[in-house]
Amino acid sequence: MSIAPIIVCAALLQSPPAAHVPKAPPDVKQPASATAPGSQAERHERAADERQSPPASGAAEPAGDGALVRVAPHVRQTSAADIIDAALKVSEGSKVRGRSVALLEVLRSVSDRNAQFRATESYWTLAGALADYHFTWDELQQLERLKPAGAAGQALRPEQQMLATRLAAANARMQDAELALVAAQYDLAAAMRLPAGQPLPLPADVPHVGPYRTVLDQLYLGRVPPTRAVLIDRTLPLRHGAIDARAAAIQAATDALDATEEAHHSGTADLTLVLSLIDELSRQRRALLVEVRTYNNDIAEYAMTAPLPSMEAQGLASMLIKPAAGAQPSAVAGGTVTSPGLSGGVERAGFNQPITTSPTGPLVPVPEGYVPLSPPPGFAAPNAQNQPTLAPPKPAQQPAKREPTLAPPRNGSATPATGADKTAPKSADGWQSQTARKPAHGAESVREAVAPEHETAPHDATATTSAPAASEPAVVAAPHSLYPALYGMASDGQARQLAQILCWAPAATADMAPITLAEFLAAVPAARRVDAIAAYWQAQHQAARTAALDQQTEQFAALAATLVSQPFEASDSTAPSAMLLVRTAQLAAEADMRRAQADRLAAQWALTNAVGRPLTGTWLTASTSPHAGGYKLQLDVLSRELRESAIVERLSVTIPQFHRAVAERAAAVVTADKARGTIEVEPADALASTERALSAIREQTDQTMTFLARLTDYNIEIAVYATAVLPPATSSQSLVRALVTATADAGR
Repeated sequence: MSIAPIIVCAALLQSPPAAHVPKAPPDVKQPASATAPGSQAERHERAADERQSPPASGAAEPAGDGALVRVAPHVRQTSAADIIDAALKVSEGSKVRGRSVALLEVLRSVSDRNAQFRATESYWTLAGALADYHFTWDELQQLERLKPAGAAGQALRPEQQMLATRLAAANARMQDAELALVAAQYDLAAAMRLPAGQPLPLPADVPHVGPYRTVLDQLYLGRVPPTRAVLIDRTLPLRHGAIDARAAAIQAATDALDATEEAHHSGTADLTLVLSLIDELSRQRRALLVEVRTYNNDIAEYAMTAPLPSMEAQGLASMLIKPAAGAQPSAVAGGTVTSPGLSGGVERAGFNQPITTSPTGPLVPVPEGYVPLSPPPGFAAPNAQNQPTLAPPKPAQQPAKREPTLAPPRNGSATPATGADKTAPKSADGWQSQTARKPAHGAESVREAVAPEHETAPHDATATTSAPAASEPAVVAAPHSLYPALYGMASDGQARQLAQILCWAPAATADMAPITLAEFLAAVPAARRVDAIAAYWQAQHQAARTAALDQQTEQFAALAATLVSQPFEASDSTAPSAMLLVRTAQLAAEADMRRAQADRLAAQWALTNAVGRPLTGTWLTASTSPHAGGYKLQLDVLSRELRESAIVERLSVTIPQFHRAVAERAAAVVTADKARGTIEVEPADALASTERALSAIREQTDQTMTFLARLTDYNIEIAVYATAVLPPATSSQSLVRALVTATADAGR
């Protein structure tokens, strides 16, 4: 036995894998043709005919006997800028047709600010479509090179049949990518108001992926900033962090794919694992495109609504991107797309020149070197290169973790996360009994007719699965399970308890103030209650998603620690590949967390904005758990007119269906938790067992996310029903009783 593999694994956890000696992958060689004038239909047809998948070049020599072909590793791209820049390059001779258009030209084509913003959105959508086209082509080539050489005419083995299926799907995705690219070109042409017959546009500038300085305090000195500006100011650092983390995940996935392909070539890794990693790389690439597009659209919205003097397109463009010195406008020459502006040397601008008050009037940029007297927290002074200097927020500035972890209460004590009444009786398994918190309600009036069912009420046999019979053997909890106390419950009970575990009241912090549903509704006008309740449940949903992703991050970290501690044999060449798999998962989870934190801030912003509180202070967060049990519609006490109305008729069908969906999704979460808890990493089979463990963690997270989404939809449907059947003058306290159980709001 050797400790060398263990040392290698530990090193992989701490730093990026060593660089490969790259061999350039096949370029996107697509012969270009001059764009001739014609009708839009002719242009569209011509683009569809000539936008074809390029043939692979530089492929390895075929083995001639059906053996696997050794492939060169991918070109190493170490940053988001490298990845995006490479994905947007259009080579000489490419069949991707069009005229390379700078963002400045787009801004000059329209004068209205709203039209400029829409055109900028279309520009970044086109950039994403072009990058996705190249990513899709690369995925197709990855699958093509997995085909054994010399296998033509031979019967396909099961794994070859699976590969053939994946290739067919990849070819279909290639067609989808081509269609999306052409559609995005036409959308930008329309936004620019280009006349028919003109060459379709292609992006010459790459989107911004570096930090961005908003200088919100200086820009709105002495004034209350718009609510959207405050939100963008707070979320841009998180979105930038998500971009960086996603780029790191892409590189880790690329390294893992290269290593696994090599292991597959040597016969130590299954083809299924290689295909799984190709999927993972594709997911991370497309997720990066979403992050980049969101980031740049937010920057554009912020810049175009800033209280600055009227400026020409050049000044506006400098707030979004700043081409490197010496970059020349691109053009179509001889039918070939030339894009000199697509080099990697792009210096980004933002509000990277400090803003101050001009003696003659409004805020204007000042010469470089000026340092604001009171910069907003987290901002640095402009550097000598006049580049953006906003770094991602420090850990203390990010949303607080929703502690404790998602494990159920143990030792007969209620979890402090639920905010439950400490005087209520406890059940034998440690869960707090709901009986003591059941409110009294009757059917004397419509006001008291509709209400959530409570945990002590009889379950609807059509809505939940049955509890196990008493004669069945006791369920043994898996050693690493999160919800062992839920294993023996019916799905309805699992849903109720899982909602309490995942959606609990956070503690107040300097950045976040919990508010109960009753308090929130009391501050909202009655005419806006439905939208306000939806915003409340969305805020709770985003907080719970962030907590679930945090739990997933901890699970990946525990898996990595397990791998490092395993006694791998020196002959086990798959141990480093296993660590690369875990590293990829960790980095992807970090990117997911950053995006979830930004989405959570957006939900808190909506909550705070709904009650008219100033956004310059502490933002609100939901503290009431949503309802997960059955719901008493009490249709028989409604008037005939109300009962037969379209909305009540629809909701009387959908609400029970949502309840069943929530219950079944809860059962899926608990089942996934049980399965995940039983998987162990086996030293003799490090790569395969690690992949199984990662898949189990992702499956549980996916099921949890789906449960939370269904739970949110269910509670919004309940809100629509309650506000439809209750009198408009119903008090907020009575409305809350019709939305959630008393225990869900008690002590919150």
